[in-house]
Amino acid sequence: MDTQDHTRSSRSSSPSEPAPSSRMKNGLIARLEQHEESVYAADWSPVDPWYFASVSYDGNLLVNQVPEPVKLDILLQSREADEEEE
Repeated sequence: MDTQDHTRSSRSSSPSEPAPSSRMKNGLIARLEQHEESVYAADWSPVDPWYFASVSYDGNLLVNQVPEPVKLDILLQSREADEEEE
C-alpha cells in the first residue's frame, strides 16, 4: 500500500494566461499547470468560493485559490452588472 503523502497546496497568484481587463466571458480564464498528469476531478470549496481542489492520475491533490487579478475582475464585473440593473 502506498503511504506516500501526495497532498500539496498551492496559491496560484500568477496564472499563465491572465484574464482580460475588459468584460470577462465564459471560458478559460487561466491555465494552472502544477499537475504532472491529467486531472480527473476538480471541485469548488463548499466553504470559500475562491478555492478549488483538483486531483490527477498520479495521485496528487492540489488546492488552489482563484488568482487575485481574476478575482478582482469577477467582483468588478458583478458590481457593474448590479449597477446596470438599478
